[in-house]
Order: sequence, then structure tokens, then C-alpha cells
Amino acid sequence: MNRRSLITRGVMLSAVLLVLAFAAPALPQQAQQQQPPVRIFLRSGPKTHGPATNGMHDGPSFLKEWKPLLESRGAVVNGALRFPTAEELEQADVLVMFAADAGSILGEQRTYFEKFLRRGGGIVCFHDAVVTPQDPQWFAGIVGGSW
Repeated sequence: MNRRSLITRGVMLSAVLLVLAFAAPALPQQAQQQQPPVRIFLRSGPKTHGPATNGMHDGPSFLKEWKPLLESRGAVVNGALRFPTAEELEQADVLVMFAADAGSILGEQRTYFEKFLRRGGGIVCFHDAVVTPQDPQWFAGIVGGSW
């Protein structure tokens, strides 16, 4: 694995661990153990470019590696190489996206995604997940930036 891949994975790990840290309230350990686990949906996508072994833009590897990593830290994790269904989002507290053009959320998906956000669902976007060729202003209003 090259240095760039290691740095990218380190940044992604830091961001997800921050999600886990802030999702759990600052309570005594006994009270935290009584809290339900954070429910995360990992939305990934196909590897988009580069050699198979370069570790870059590799959605399938992200999904394969991050699901057990987050579960080992007490999260309940589901994920797919596609946008979650309405039912999957209903069972999630946080949507983590690492896929090209993941901000392209249209039609029925947008309807249930907005419902997820209204009930307090959180979102973490890595790298080109903030890209959307359709309606970037809408997505920028949710995640703080898009193109």
C-alpha cells in the first residue's frame, strides 16, 4: 500500500471515529453501556479508477474493511455499493458515503433521504461523495459544499 493510500485511510478513520465519539453522549461508562449502539449505513460504490492494487477510489474495499472495523467499536453497521433503501435509512443514525457522485440523490431517494435528515440522521461524505452533476446547490445546502 502506498503512502497516499495510508494517509487517505487514516483521514477516513479519524472522521468515522469522530462520528462515533460525538454520537455517544458524554455519560458515565455505565450509562453509556445502556445506550443503544450507533447505527451506521456505509454507502459505497465501485472502484472508479487506477490499478486494482492502488487502494484509491476503491469502494468495495472500503465497505469490506470498514464494516468490521466499526462493528469492533460497538456500532451496528449495514452497507452496500448503492444508495440505501428507505428501510435501510430508517434503521440508520448515520449515513457514511464514499462513492463517486454520491450526492446525486434524486426522486424517491431524495424524499426518504430528507425524511432521514429531518429525524436527525447524520451524514459523513468522503472525497468525491460530495460531487453531484445534478442539483449541486441542494446537496451543498446539506453537507456544506458540492460541485
